[in-house]
Amino acid sequence: MPLSTDCQIDRMPVHIKITVFEHSIGSEHFAELCKAYPENLLPSGLFRITREPTDARMVQVQKHLAEYGLRPAQMGESSGDDVYWADPVSVPTPKQLAEAEWFSIENMLATRGDRLHNEELEWKVEECEDEGDREHWQETPVHGCYGAAIMVTEQIAEVIRGWEAPELRVQPVHYHTRDWSSNTKVPMEWREAGLEPRFSVASRLTLPLMSETCQPVHRRRGTPLPRGSDEPAAMRRPEGEEQFWCYKQSEVEQMPPFDLAMTHERLGNSSRAPLNHGLVFSRRLTELLSSEDPNITWWPVMFEDE
Repeated sequence: MPLSTDCQIDRMPVHIKITVFEHSIGSEHFAELCKAYPENLLPSGLFRITREPTDARMVQVQKHLAEYGLRPAQMGESSGDDVYWADPVSVPTPKQLAEAEWFSIENMLATRGDRLHNEELEWKVEECEDEGDREHWQETPVHGCYGAAIMVTEQIAEVIRGWEAPELRVQPVHYHTRDWSSNTKVPMEWREAGLEPRFSVASRLTLPLMSETCQPVHRRRGTPLPRGSDEPAAMRRPEGEEQFWCYKQSEVEQMPPFDLAMTHERLGNSSRAPLNHGLVFSRRLTELLSSEDPNITWWPVMFEDE
């Protein structure tokens, strides 16, 4: 299979990724921030902006956060009521994106309210109770999901079902609500919920460990992890900024052709999601999803020779 640019060449420019949790600044300030910069509110309920450190919008956001009494968190510091996360990240050049054949999603780790159970996806209807949440959910054709899956519209699912891609699992999403008197889940049809039918897309394939070029660190503490650890991880360069995922070419070439595969590493940050691995997408799948949802930000997956 054709692979992407070598991990070591064409060093990516470094930007700053700011992540803000609602509890850090309070609901009122968080709403003000999202109203001023609506394009930076993720489906997962986080505020995130990734730009050059001197970019005018980045400077303005940092000024607002300082006015709210927030400061950048230090490496290894827990999420608190007075901090936000400001991480150096590598950003692909147009040339790297044009040459890549495999990609990861930068800005869509997971939405809320979903679980994989027996390889099926469940969605809690209460997550869309607010009119704004419901509208945003309906208008977003592609969601990332806990459990290494994406959730897509029926139109996208039909296209994928027509591919010869035996590793893919395309299944309907099961909606449910909760009966609080008995604390049990109650199945609900999508029409009854007032939502559209959605489908989960997951993979039966797991990639080998990433190459030694990638340094796994604990997603929340920032401390180094051994390769193959089950702890929630982020992949960083030795210099500190988040690393694009990189694999040994010879190891991936031994795998069958695929459109979607899970990372061996756990790359989410939720203790509630033991299957929260990352996903690697083919260019074919990337182009299909981007045609329906142009707001997805893609990172090229890199490969290196022995």
